Amino acid sequence: MNNSNIPENIILCKKEDNISLFKNQNPYKIYEKPTKLLNGKIFNPPFFRLLIINDTIETSPNQIMELYNNVLMNGTFVIPEKYGNLFKNLNNPKKKFKNYVLIHKKNNMIYIYKKYRRMVDVIICGVQKASTTSALINMKKHPDISAHGEELHFIDIYWTKSDKYFKEKHDYSKEIILAKNPDLLYLTNTHWMIQNVNPFMKLIIILRNPIDRAYSSWQMIKNNNWTNLTFEEAIEDELKYRIGENRTFYTAVYHYLQRGLYYEQIVNLLKWFPRQNIKILIMEHMTCMEETYNELFEFINLKKIKLNCTKERVNKYDSKIDKKLYNNLKKFFIEDTKKLEDFLGYKTKWFN
Repeated sequence: MNNSNIPENIILCKKEDNISLFKNQNPYKIYEKPTKLLNGKIFNPPFFRLLIINDTIETSPNQIMELYNNVLMNGTFVIPEKYGNLFKNLNNPKKKFKNYVLIHKKNNMIYIYKKYRRMVDVIICGVQKASTTSALINMKKHPDISAHGEELHFIDIYWTKSDKYFKEKHDYSKEIILAKNPDLLYLTNTHWMIQNVNPFMKLIIILRNPIDRAYSSWQMIKNNNWTNLTFEEAIEDELKYRIGENRTFYTAVYHYLQRGLYYEQIVNLLKWFPRQNIKILIMEHMTCMEETYNELFEFINLKKIKLNCTKERVNKYDSKIDKKLYNNLKKFFIEDTKKLEDFLGYKTKWFN
């Protein structure tokens, strides 16, 4: 999805090094410290098909493990032979080449250096009114996950606060720190901030029929006394005054329709994160909940568990969307939904 010309083959080496051993790969030479590559300070997004660490480079075992995160799935990581045993538990195919070990990355495993742990490892980043609260509450039942029960908005609202604001609410002895903020997918201006928090973040997205999502969002706003407009009036207001309006946490409250243009939001997210780090689910397809959550646990590299699933904040409405309005709204979403389905490789069945 990313159309940049970032080189796919990279070698970390010194300027004076002879790298003729790798001439067939024609790697792009980087003479900077490994930490700069890790954090996306040299190329962004910092993910490559082939990453070679020349044997002249001074680095630590933990840095080698972290650099493994920069390799795309089905890519190759080439490291000095002395580091080969670091990956003995990953079950990745390895072969020796001269005094190097070649590791084929066949899964989306992320190595986390716990001593200097990042703030968060996984975020449920979308979408609003698509069972994300249920996802958070059920996922935090996993013994290896620490998650706060509410949205902390440390990226979209409180990003000026210190790390302490977020960290004091989590248990960093756990394998995974999980957070939820379903506004982040839509607030595309925050995508670079998510990467800045953790360039190897795993992101979970749950999508919902955009018309039903819009109606549910309006009901929530109405119940909170934030609007006195009917649903039809709210839609008219958005179409007349808010299309293309700057997306902030506050203005997005009234973007009932634009929030449902999922494809363009996902395209923007893929400018910052590889596809292997993003899990997309369709709410209407989530029928066996234990199976769904175990699929998510597998995605974030945790063991499957027996789970007593619950549904949280299930709304019941006294009224329904007018049928004529519903059919008109299909026209607003049909093009974006078709692009989404082509991207996903299956039908959402939202408008059947």
